[in-house]
Amino acid sequence: KKLYRLIWQRFLASQMPPARVATTVLDVKAGEYTLRASGQRILFDGFLKIYQMKVAETELPDLAPRGNLKLEKLLPEQHFTEPPPRYSEASLVKILEKNGIGRPSTYAPIISTVQDRGYVQKNESRRLAPTEIGFKVNDMLVENFPKVVDVQFTAKMENDLDEVADGQMKWQNVIKDFYEPFAQNLEEKYES
Repeated sequence: KKLYRLIWQRFLASQMPPARVATTVLDVKAGEYTLRASGQRILFDGFLKIYQMKVAETELPDLAPRGNLKLEKLLPEQHFTEPPPRYSEASLVKILEKNGIGRPSTYAPIISTVQDRGYVQKNESRRLAPTEIGFKVNDMLVENFPKVVDVQFTAKMENDLDEVADGQMKWQNVIKDFYEPFAQNLEEKYES
């Protein structure tokens, strides 16, 4: 019954118009500091009427721009910035797509390869966390082969391979342009 309800709600929600939410950001200058408060309120429920999601409504008072405020109380709280969350498999695929790396047919093998080799492992929240060997391999590759692990280089190589597949470039030229500098760099690094 729960599964049926979930499918039914999801289907109906997909046919409904999007919700409209008004977001307000308030910046207050206090001497050399800037304090920020943000709030949001739902203008139109849309699909949220059927498919319940957590949307916290917080309304801020209406204030005139550049007006003076009276301090009622000061609560000294410290907030630390946190690093962005680790990639999940889905978010990693989005980043690969965004940067033009890989193809839909190669995303799953890429993710399974880095896991099989022990470079990453899934943590308790199903995020991909780098292992010690993953850090070491990454550091070694970045130090010794910066061009090969560069995102732009990888995306360009993918593009060149697409052009080879379309018959616009000769594969011999693409391989030669990559392999000659790579082989020389590899030989130098192997000796050192």
